[in-house]
Amino acid sequence: SRAAGISFNEFESIFFKSPMYKPLSFVFYISPENETQSLELQKFIRRLKFAMSPSLTPLNTAYTYPKLFQIQFMMDGGESGSTNPNFLYPFKPAVLLDMAINYSPGEKPAFHKNGHTQAIIIQLNFLEVKLWLQSDFA
Repeated sequence: SRAAGISFNEFESIFFKSPMYKPLSFVFYISPENETQSLELQKFIRRLKFAMSPSLTPLNTAYTYPKLFQIQFMMDGGESGSTNPNFLYPFKPAVLLDMAINYSPGEKPAFHKNGHTQAIIIQLNFLEVKLWLQSDFA
């Protein structure tokens, strides 16, 4: 109190409003080597756009949820199908909130003869939809 010549340290207490869902961001530099890889990359980008978008219910009265992603790091480029849960960070299910594609990551755009870009940078921003609790780390 002011009369006693003391005041409370306003930085000593933290107000807990609510837990927050964890955002995730990944950046990939991709350089297709041929037309087949370029076409596969186009298909992959369309699948990501599809998965991040809601759809309408049959009567167009409400939106459905976008697809959930279960993200994990793979060993051996995914060939063995094994993960390394002891040393790599695990993820909860997540939705893809945003995707940014840079079709000219160099100083100027570069294209193959077929018109496909020689390299792109894809940034994917996810939000986990399940909270991390203390019990997840016990």
